[in-house]
Amino acid sequence: IRRLQLENQSLKNNNRTLGKKNKVLASNQRRRSSAQVPDELKAFNIELSTFACKYGVIAEMFPPEHRILRLPVPNPPPVIISPSRYATKGAEELCLVTEVYLLLPDHLHRFVPTSHFQSLVQHHLQGGHSSEIGKIRLMAGRIFGLNVSYFDLCFMQRDTIPEIQKMLGGPGTAGGCSSPSKFPPILFTNSEMDPTMSTVFGNWEPLAKAIRIVMFGKNSLDISGWPRAKCNARKWGTMSSTPGLLAWGWVALIFILSSNTSFTKAGVGTKSRLPYAAMFTAYKQLWVTLWDQPRICTIRKKIDAYVW
Repeated sequence: IRRLQLENQSLKNNNRTLGKKNKVLASNQRRRSSAQVPDELKAFNIELSTFACKYGVIAEMFPPEHRILRLPVPNPPPVIISPSRYATKGAEELCLVTEVYLLLPDHLHRFVPTSHFQSLVQHHLQGGHSSEIGKIRLMAGRIFGLNVSYFDLCFMQRDTIPEIQKMLGGPGTAGGCSSPSKFPPILFTNSEMDPTMSTVFGNWEPLAKAIRIVMFGKNSLDISGWPRAKCNARKWGTMSSTPGLLAWGWVALIFILSSNTSFTKAGVGTKSRLPYAAMFTAYKQLWVTLWDQPRICTIRKKIDAYVW
């Protein structure tokens, strides 16, 4: 009888353990799943969604190619924030895949080389862009000190507003170009384009406001400190700026100022022809390369103090 009692208790313990595992799996299940995605990967859909939204904002606005995700991470891993990241194309690619592994929970690492992983991340990443950029758009009037109606999705004449065109360096404005520039005036101190690039990223206030909205919600400009409500900063564990986040913020703001209303998969504006993907890459590389430069350090500290 004693032996049977022990066996019965052991079975109960095993059932309890299995029950806990099933709850974790159930919480990650998709409501609608694609037949092409393995069940094993579908089980972690919620975690992948959270990762993709975070990764798309603080690391890479556009996901790496599948061939890059299949690269092995060196041991020791490369330094992510260092000019050496861009020494060669190969070094840059190794840093791209290393960033993925650093941000992704360990138990999901085995899925990274698969094509299904890339497709799911890209799907969730696009949804994350729409959500976070939508928050900034709602507060764009406050950010830029302009009429809020200019940034409504239904307003199609942003390319006729002088103040907006001045920030983008559009045709007919001082220092304006006939073709879109990867480095428009809004990036520079006093929104004045500097050919020497010595004041690039000097116009930090709009960027700080946009990042605070993404991290703490659209009402966070009216309060100080961390709000009590759930927010991306808590969910993602983000407490300071990253090169990717700073680059993402600028591209998001420029997108909102432009005549476009959606991102294309290729990262080019369908109406304005602004090269969003190329802009993000250029901005991130510049932030990484200049990260420890005194002027950039001062700008980063101002942004972090405002946001967090």
